[in-house]
Amino acid sequence: QDVQHVCCVYRSRMRKHVYVTPKSFLCFIEYYKKLYASKYDEVNVLEKSVNIGLQKLAEAAEYVENMKVEIVKRKEVLKIEDDKTNALLLKVQREKSKAEAKADEVGIQKRECEAKAADIQADQEEANKELNNALPYLEQATAACQSIRDKDIVELKQTKNPVDIVRLTFDGVLLVRNFRILDVKSEEKTINKVQALFIHDSFEEHAKGVISEMGFLKDLKHFAEHERDMINDETCELLEPYLRFDLDPVKNWSPWRHPVLDQGLAKKANAAAEGLCKFVGAMVMYHEASKIVKPKIDELKVQEEKLRKAKLELAAAEAELKRVNDEVAELDNQLKEAIEKKNALEQDSLAMQRRMEAANRLLGGLSGENARWTEDAKTFATRRLRLVGDVALACAFVTYSGPFNSEFRDKLNYEYFRGGVHRRGLPANEKVSLVEFLVDEGTIGEWAIEGLPNDDLSVQNGIMVTKSSRYPLMIDPQGQALHWIKRREKDRIAEDPLSCVTTLNNKMLKDQLDNTMTA
Repeated sequence: QDVQHVCCVYRSRMRKHVYVTPKSFLCFIEYYKKLYASKYDEVNVLEKSVNIGLQKLAEAAEYVENMKVEIVKRKEVLKIEDDKTNALLLKVQREKSKAEAKADEVGIQKRECEAKAADIQADQEEANKELNNALPYLEQATAACQSIRDKDIVELKQTKNPVDIVRLTFDGVLLVRNFRILDVKSEEKTINKVQALFIHDSFEEHAKGVISEMGFLKDLKHFAEHERDMINDETCELLEPYLRFDLDPVKNWSPWRHPVLDQGLAKKANAAAEGLCKFVGAMVMYHEASKIVKPKIDELKVQEEKLRKAKLELAAAEAELKRVNDEVAELDNQLKEAIEKKNALEQDSLAMQRRMEAANRLLGGLSGENARWTEDAKTFATRRLRLVGDVALACAFVTYSGPFNSEFRDKLNYEYFRGGVHRRGLPANEKVSLVEFLVDEGTIGEWAIEGLPNDDLSVQNGIMVTKSSRYPLMIDPQGQALHWIKRREKDRIAEDPLSCVTTLNNKMLKDQLDNTMTA
């Protein structure tokens, strides 16, 4: 009735007829159901989005608080790790200093050991040279033993009264081998037909018993090879009267013009006596030569023992140095791991700090939205309830306001439709912007790009054209609507231009309209 009343007023003032039919009401009902479902779902989606947003903001705020606590904990852990790393660094420095000192000590010890080894080597070479000087006498003694034949020894054993040179030769053998002889007393001795006073021999008392032994010659050889160093200066001094001789008559004390133990004269008496004379003389000469080198050899043995101990000490010191270096290497690895761990903790702390700052900035930037969303969350139930009246106003606007101008549209919407909603007690907002309720700014912007003017009346016409379920009849004296429709439907027009565009003068107009409406 309100619309019919406005139609009458419009006809009386503007001289234009507007008709309202039951079909209009059916279109109103159909669009109401569609728009109400759409807006209801939109409110639900918006409520869900707002609740999710609030939940996310709450989670973000809680996350920030947790991060603050975690950052404090990590700072404590980082401080502990930093202290550990610094302590480990100091320990590594101390151990490295010890290792360097130990290395210097081992180096000095090694150089001393090498110098001592070089000295010992030089002394050993010198001793070997001097020992080599004594070896010919030893070889002579050995050769003398080798020259004695068993039959010569048997011959000596069978001789009941050997000549004096043989007797005195055996005194020399007894003295060399440190066997017992008689006390010294003078006696007439005949050598090479020359008689003179000399030392009484011990042949009968002691030498015969030595000769009679089965292993005499074997023992003699064994003495030359293994017991030669048992000869001492006292033995040589006792043998001096038997071996000493000087060509100078003034210096020569002997009554004979040759040594008592002359090898040539002994050979005349017995072949074994010659070998024994050679043996006695060679052993004395060996002792005289070896007694020079023997102290050096003994000293070398002492020094070699010291060197051996020094090498053992050096080996122990090197082992200790290796142990210290291994410990330092292990500490270096621990220090490296500690530094890497500390750096990783620092990076994690910095990354968490940056995340927290970013989250704080985000929360600060969304603080206004948080307040608005919190307020909106309380109104969704009311908004859903008020959709009943708001959707009725919007549907009435789309269904009935098309034929009227701007003045009558406002009158119809704000006086009659809104008043009717309130009179009937339908829940609705006090003031509803129908344009904002039906389309968003993006859609209006797209229409403007397509060529639709952006004034309120043109936007309202665009809403009615796109939202109404009926085909619009647009009175367009300036061609603005035609320009907008062609740009908006350019893809469909490009597919089938004959079915989309026509004129009143087109002979096929009726068929085109039939095809369009039945398609």
